[in-house]
Amino acid sequence: EQLVNQLPNLFELYFAGGEPLIQIEHYKVLEKLIELGKTDLHIRYNTNFSKLKLKDYDVLEIWKYFSNIEINASLDGSYKKAEYWRKGTIWNEIVENVQLLKEKLPNVKFSLHPTVAWPNCYSVMDLHKEWVEKDFIKINDINLNPLTGPWYFSLSNLPKWKKEKIEID
Repeated sequence: EQLVNQLPNLFELYFAGGEPLIQIEHYKVLEKLIELGKTDLHIRYNTNFSKLKLKDYDVLEIWKYFSNIEINASLDGSYKKAEYWRKGTIWNEIVENVQLLKEKLPNVKFSLHPTVAWPNCYSVMDLHKEWVEKDFIKINDINLNPLTGPWYFSLSNLPKWKKEKIEID
């Protein structure tokens, strides 16, 4: 209720984790914004982009009403690596969701926002390269979030020989 009362005053709205696309409250807020005619604000998301539907809601159909949507996809690798790093991820579904987004709403800004740790530093770069080649993203549509904990996955704990290999590659 506190948020709903502030919706007429918003210029930007940021939906972050848990996973906003599977929260019913997220859809209620979007419905209220449409009802208020407040569809020109900047709406940003942090999402794993695994689900585009919840009950009777289809987020792509709802986003058609808005002019400024930005998706920051928390994807840390592709294929089996993505499925390993984020439990419950089904890689083919994410790819299908991105293809649907690009087809139905090409004006939506989509970028990668992976959490980078030493075990996935290579797979993140592979994902970036592949998605640039597929035209899912532009080359600068990536924002790396370095993992700081747990300490044993942090890039700062990468062995020297591995850091040197990354620099060469």
